[in-house]
Amino acid sequence: MDAERIVLRSRCDRSQPTLDIDENLHDVYQFSVPICPGDARLECDGTLVHDGPVRPGMLRVVSPGERFSVLRRARGAAAILSIPGPWLRQRVTESDRGGTSSRTAIEPVLRPDPHIARLSVALAAASEVDPRQRPLFVEGIALALVAFALAPRAEPSVDDDRRKRGLTDAELARCIDFADAHLDRKVDLDRWAAVLDMSAGEFSRRFHQRTGVAPYAWLLDWRIDRAKQLLTDPSQPLVQVALHVGFCSQSHFTEAFRRRTGIAPGRWRRRVAADSAKAQDPGSLPKMTA
Repeated sequence: MDAERIVLRSRCDRSQPTLDIDENLHDVYQFSVPICPGDARLECDGTLVHDGPVRPGMLRVVSPGERFSVLRRARGAAAILSIPGPWLRQRVTESDRGGTSSRTAIEPVLRPDPHIARLSVALAAASEVDPRQRPLFVEGIALALVAFALAPRAEPSVDDDRRKRGLTDAELARCIDFADAHLDRKVDLDRWAAVLDMSAGEFSRRFHQRTGVAPYAWLLDWRIDRAKQLLTDPSQPLVQVALHVGFCSQSHFTEAFRRRTGIAPGRWRRRVAADSAKAQDPGSLPKMTA
């Protein structure tokens, strides 16, 4: 690929579920902009980043070195821009005051943005532009997409009724599914909120209204509950249990477990095993009298 050339292509997904895997081994950024609505599960380097509707106004980004898998479950169409890394980094540096920025991490936009939605319409019309002007036309849209992807996005206004409501049963179930999928790794609040098409602020408020606790406090309790299930298996080493439920070390896990339960995980395991053995021992049952 030409180091200075931005390539625009389109993709129309089939109605049958399909799995695409992009392994970005070159210095190229792939910007995927939905043109028509669809439905998909998106994973980046094995981490779930979105599961649900894909609509115009969203932006999927695959940075150099990333492995991105997309399970498409409903028909949709997207415009895809392959943007050379040198071109993108030069424009980002030029746009910053003093020209000293080294920002190159482009986060996907998983909550539809009206500005990106308008740019998606322009990309869809690129084929109608005079071929002599088309490269400049596409470059302008690419630069705008980069600007919107880097800029902090203000939280959208939410009506009062929605602010007062907690998460619905279906929304809470999707939150739990996300937590289970990320049980062994760090959970990013913005990506968790994007599963429900919400900002982090709205998600935190409505989550607290539904559960009575903040998302991360709930997640810690959820991890401890999952750890208790694993601890009932005596063959599971404590360090493996700790890593499986998202703790970076056994000592961190022990501290969090003791704070939540008042007892260390090893002692909790021995107590549960003793109680189970006692319950199964016929000799421990009261004698029957005639």
